[in-house]
Amino acid sequence: MSNIDIAIKLKTKIIGLLGQDLAYLDHKTHSDSYIEIYGKSNYISLNSKVYKEALNVKKEKVYTTTGFINFKYNIESLISKNSNIVFLNCSNGLPIEGTTYTNIKNIINL
Repeated sequence: MSNIDIAIKLKTKIIGLLGQDLAYLDHKTHSDSYIEIYGKSNYISLNSKVYKEALNVKKEKVYTTTGFINFKYNIESLISKNSNIVFLNCSNGLPIEGTTYTNIKNIINL
């Protein structure tokens, strides 16, 4: 059961999705501290056929994977079955159908 499922079962009226980029922003797999902690690069290889081009919520080119796209479809399916709930996408990655994109700062001020 996902956190979204739990929020739905709790009859939440608004669900904010945070960290659901579903893409590699700035071609990075992790935050900048990843290099410091693990000593490994956190950049994707654009030469790999694993990565697919897509547009983020700001209409900028980003890279994603089939796995992320499938996860996105699962989230969209949950959203479509719960039209009584407002879903807010607070991430800067792929757009998620059925959500309204908003900056996290707007959520904090609710």
